[in-house]
Amino acid sequence: IESLVKSGAFDGLGVFRSRLLASYEKIIDNANEKSRGNLAGQLDMFSTGAQVESPDFEYPNIPDFSLKEKLALEKECSGMYFSGHIIDSYSKNIADINPTAIADIISDEEHNFTDKQRISVAGIITSVTRKTTKNDAPMAFFKIEDRCGEIECVLFSRQYEGLSPFVRIDEAVKINGALSLRDDEDAKILVSDIILLVDNDRYVAPKNEDKKEEPSSARATIPQQPKIKKLYLRIPKKDSQQYKKAENLIGIFEGNTPVVYYDAESGKYFAREGGMYLTEYLLSELCSYLGKENVVFK
Repeated sequence: IESLVKSGAFDGLGVFRSRLLASYEKIIDNANEKSRGNLAGQLDMFSTGAQVESPDFEYPNIPDFSLKEKLALEKECSGMYFSGHIIDSYSKNIADINPTAIADIISDEEHNFTDKQRISVAGIITSVTRKTTKNDAPMAFFKIEDRCGEIECVLFSRQYEGLSPFVRIDEAVKINGALSLRDDEDAKILVSDIILLVDNDRYVAPKNEDKKEEPSSARATIPQQPKIKKLYLRIPKKDSQQYKKAENLIGIFEGNTPVVYYDAESGKYFAREGGMYLTEYLLSELCSYLGKENVVFK
């Protein structure tokens, strides 16, 4: 049932997925309790035999998930997107950079593209494989997907140190590089630069005078490595209800943001195994569970 809620199978009921996820266990418990109290052929001495209508269930007053959150849940439970594509959350940024559609590259029957041609694509990183060369230098192979196609990208060791922090599953990126077109292989992009996309809620279109042409050099400027931030959560103790509620919520939205708990009873910190996909909604929910003063992001 949880997977059906996440995939949107119950959207026709007219109740937010966020509310269904927070309530479905209680609804099932209520139904089971009602079944146990209404065994076939049994009535208590005060029953008139008339069917009593159950009161309406009251869902918690919480906002619906954003499109990005819905898509992440759909991909988690089914491996597919149903409500759209996560790349749609970056449509404003993509419209301004005007990348080449991946489908045009992989279905190029008219040979509009050439080997070693400079190119830019934009999409979501769907898989990552990291390897070591014969000289013990790190490199990575990853796939990037837009709405209509998927292509493999190769990040060589000379760019790896500066760009590897951006090579993460579900990261929205723009890739600059050179096409590798060989008769015996699928098309690939040899990466020279990776730029993180900005989602629609935060994107501000540049003024005309601020727009610059793509660099014509073989290697674009490597962006500055971002600082890794952590979410610190103060809990009364590890077996408390507050801890269990926080863990259940974070477990739904696992991602790259590290989470560190502070156990007030023992006075010790402990890191959560696996991070979370940080959103304003999740922060507000954690604040309601733990108290605003016990949720710190730095």
